[in-house]
Amino acid sequence: MTGDFLPPSKEIIERVRAEFGLDERSIKEAVDMLKEWFILQPHLPKEAGKYAAVEHFIYTLCHISSHT
Repeated sequence: MTGDFLPPSKEIIERVRAEFGLDERSIKEAVDMLKEWFILQPHLPKEAGKYAAVEHFIYTLCHISSHT
């Protein structure tokens, strides 16, 4: 994980939030839990625990699962 992530578009964020019933608080809680988990994983790079990387990971997973 050495590159920068492209942020999801506003439309993607709104669609994912609507489809999964997410709000700012629930997203922050999920990101915080994943951030802690990533940091505890010795086999993952330290950058994996940064908030932006974890937030991007969540949005990507939600976006992918909405297309399956």
